[in-house]
Amino acid sequence: MEQYMDFEKTVQQSHKPNRVNPEALNTLTGTKITSDWKITHKADAEIVVTTVVEDLQDYFKVSMNLELAVETAEAPAPKTIFLAVDESLPERTFTIKVTDGIVINGVDPRYTAQGSYALEDKLNMNEAPIIEPGETTLKMRFSMRDINTGMGRECYPEGHLRAIAHAGFTAVDLGMGKALENQADVDRVNGIVADAAKYGLDVYAYPGLRNSMHPDEPGAFEHYDTTYGELMKRCPGLKGFIFVGESCGFPSKDERTTGKSWRESKDDPRSAPGWFPCRDYPQFIALLRDVIRSHKADAEIIFWTYNWGYEKEELREELLRNVPTDITMMATFEMFEVLEIAPGVQEITTDYTLWQIGPGKYYTTESKIARERGLRMYSMTNTGGNTWDIGGVPYLPAPQRWIERWQAVVNTEETMKLDGMRESHSYGYWPSFLPEMAKYAYMQPQPDLHEL
Repeated sequence: MEQYMDFEKTVQQSHKPNRVNPEALNTLTGTKITSDWKITHKADAEIVVTTVVEDLQDYFKVSMNLELAVETAEAPAPKTIFLAVDESLPERTFTIKVTDGIVINGVDPRYTAQGSYALEDKLNMNEAPIIEPGETTLKMRFSMRDINTGMGRECYPEGHLRAIAHAGFTAVDLGMGKALENQADVDRVNGIVADAAKYGLDVYAYPGLRNSMHPDEPGAFEHYDTTYGELMKRCPGLKGFIFVGESCGFPSKDERTTGKSWRESKDDPRSAPGWFPCRDYPQFIALLRDVIRSHKADAEIIFWTYNWGYEKEELREELLRNVPTDITMMATFEMFEVLEIAPGVQEITTDYTLWQIGPGKYYTTESKIARERGLRMYSMTNTGGNTWDIGGVPYLPAPQRWIERWQAVVNTEETMKLDGMRESHSYGYWPSFLPEMAKYAYMQPQPDLHEL
């Protein structure tokens, strides 16, 4: 029987033990990896490559019952698995070449690591350390796949980060409210950033700070520099910030809103600013952008329009037509759709559900403007294997339905505008066959997902 808190071991496990099937070991043909093989890398390899080399060594020990030595080398050789970087490859691409040895190249260290994980996946499918000769080239469709922790709020032990990277994600995010209060929390955040970097993972800040000045007010830049600017200064390794209306309200001058916080607006028929596409939101987001980028010029600023999908299309379009073109917009994939759950009974998708495949009209209309204006566009898609349909269940074991969602996301990237995804909210990464399949749903070329 599973013991209390055993789930912590599960969500940090990247390599399942004893995956060798004796029948497969004796019948499969191809290049066979044996105990006299070595894993090699260049002496000047970056930390992501040296980390994944150690990970691959652990994989063979735990899953394939093989002890492989690790050495440095300048070139591939027979009976070695050589991991390297080839910057001439297309973006987001890795290759696996199998002859009398194996060579894994990525366009940068992150994709070298993904190539190593893909080798693990192939051997797991074969149920033996045997692989057919040939060359495989795979490209990850999205440069940004962000997911929450599955271990409790802001908890990212290194084993969990390693498992998240194996599942093909590229980023995680952190609430940042306490990082202005004490050095210990700053150190904690920077420690997570450093650990994540070893696995090729970016870290985004998800701030919940109170915003008390309008961008028009004298001293607004200096005021916000003491919060968002200070966060960026203290935690320079952060990739960027994710802003969402309800946790990024501000004293808007838009007369259609209260101009006050949600709690102060309860008895007012007008919306609080965080729940309405205020005409001065573009100005406010531009100010936060300038503050943050005064400390890190390439920080990504993501603005999630989560709260106002129920507003008229023309109001939402007006906001998207006025936001700066150097920020990233984000809209939830299936939110605000009307569902008939029984004859004559309708409900609105207020958050996230596998009932609605998507994309919904809310996402579609905002994606259209993003495409017209050349804005970078993300979506909250829930495709990491979790939704809010049943909060106590870590994933919904409905693979055929998930395949429809994954394919809808791919179709959206091809026909509308979708550059990256946040794949969970609150319910974070949980290992199952679903995120393993999602990784390949977002590969090019895409395998037959029903066969997989």
